[in-house]
Amino acid sequence: MSSALHSRGANLVCLGGDLPTLNLVSGFDQGEIDDTFGLPELWGAANWRVGSTTRVGDIQHEHHYDQYRTQARTEMYDDAVSDLDMPYGCQTLFLQDGRGFVGLALLRGRRNGRCKAETLAGFSRLAHFVDQGVRAEMALAGEGAHVALGNYDSISPPLLLLNRLGWLVATSPAADLALDEGDAVRARGRRIAFVDERLDRKFWRIAAALLQPGNAARSISLAVASGAMRALHVARIGGDEDALGLHPSLAVRLDYGPAS
Repeated sequence: MSSALHSRGANLVCLGGDLPTLNLVSGFDQGEIDDTFGLPELWGAANWRVGSTTRVGDIQHEHHYDQYRTQARTEMYDDAVSDLDMPYGCQTLFLQDGRGFVGLALLRGRRNGRCKAETLAGFSRLAHFVDQGVRAEMALAGEGAHVALGNYDSISPPLLLLNRLGWLVATSPAADLALDEGDAVRARGRRIAFVDERLDRKFWRIAAALLQPGNAARSISLAVASGAMRALHVARIGGDEDALGLHPSLAVRLDYGPAS
């Protein structure tokens, strides 16, 4: 999209209350982007891209960014995007629920300049196809999660499926009950959290390690003592071809009673 619109790059972002941050960028060094925007302040009032968003489907561009700058202190964000050479562009929202959003931005550098009328028209057309693709990917991911879980619905140990972003995408009936009881594990937004904080930190370290590209390990089991839970099994499932990270990638089984 960025090359078709003579721009430096593009950004697909997911941000908000129940949603872990997803910040995929083309045309720039992803590591540099992650390091820069790892600062929480750059997602707050200083961020004129986030601050100027309105309704799903509307397009904002430099005119709206300029207006926002007159209403908020944006120096920190201005410096960041100047250093990265992305001071211009346009954007739109695909999804918004009041606490979070999924959106797309076209990122233009100083050589590209501000968006022209044809840039905005082209962005509107192409964003429509990206929106359809994102929605289709989310639908397929949800369908895949329930298909994968279908084999486990009749077994007694609670089973939870997570995607590569750590979102909870499907649960077995026994897992629903375990989450409702909340004595060992609870749902927190779209993620799970173990009541034992040390176990929670260990679980997320294990999850990150299993999802590392090139990691030959497929599963890790732990003996635990948290509520009535006695063992925790984490297994990597699926492949690495899921660009957005929405499809089931981890199976988490909780064993109650004697450790297995």
